[in-house]
Order: sequence, then structure tokens, then C-alpha cells
Amino acid sequence: MRINRKSILLIAVLYLAFLALTVSVSYFWDRATKGSFPAFADRSTSLYMLPPVTVNLASRGSKAHTARMSIGLEVKNDQLPRVEGYAPRIIDRIQTTMGRVSLDEVRDRKNLLWLSRTLLWEVNQVSGPVKILDVLFREIVVT
Repeated sequence: MRINRKSILLIAVLYLAFLALTVSVSYFWDRATKGSFPAFADRSTSLYMLPPVTVNLASRGSKAHTARMSIGLEVKNDQLPRVEGYAPRIIDRIQTTMGRVSLDEVRDRKNLLWLSRTLLWEVNQVSGPVKILDVLFREIVVT
């Protein structure tokens, strides 16, 4: 089987075009995701795990419900040692806020983002000079 020059040239051009496309997509993907995925792009934050928190949920009927939650707080690395001093106030604010939340609101997955943002605002009100960047749920068990 004989391969002529045009076929070799066509294969080489297609290979180089594919290689250029792969490199450019990789470059622009990397630049685009730097701001979208801060956990992967920026290692200047750490996660402070609160001890498990048990809260009484707002009841609308005769049966009371509780939720056991494992929550992580994302903070800058230099502020990580200072968070521990505010942990009792943070836990108290979480328990107070969750006492106003009903069982249906916790069970609905659409509300978890709202609940996370609400807790973030509440926690930042009591954390003093420590800026909490995010509130992350590791586990929520409702009984």
C-alpha cells in the first residue's frame, strides 16, 4: 500500500489542528474555572468543622422534629485559629435560626441554598472580625 504526500500532509495538518484546539480549550477552561471553583483554584481558605449541632425545628403539628447537622465554615487560612473562639456564639446563632425553620423547609433540597445563605449571614453577624466565606453542610439528619 502506497501513501502519497498529500495524504501525509493532510494527516499532519489535521493532527496539528486537533492539538492546537486541545491546548486552546484547556487554556481557556483553566482560566474560566479559576473564579468558578475557588476550592480548586485557591488554596488560601480552610474549612473549620463545628461540632455536630442538634436543633429543634419549628413544629406545625403536634410532633416535634429535631435535626442533627454537621457544618463546616470556610474561612481564610490566617483567620482559622480565631474562629474557635467564636464557635459557641456561632452554634447558638445556628440553633436560634434553625428553630424558625420547619421540617418541610429542611427536607426540600431547593431550600438548602437559601438555608446556607441565611446561616452565612447570621454567622457573620456574631463572628466578630472573622469573615466567614461560606457555610457548608456535611450532613443533615432529621428525626
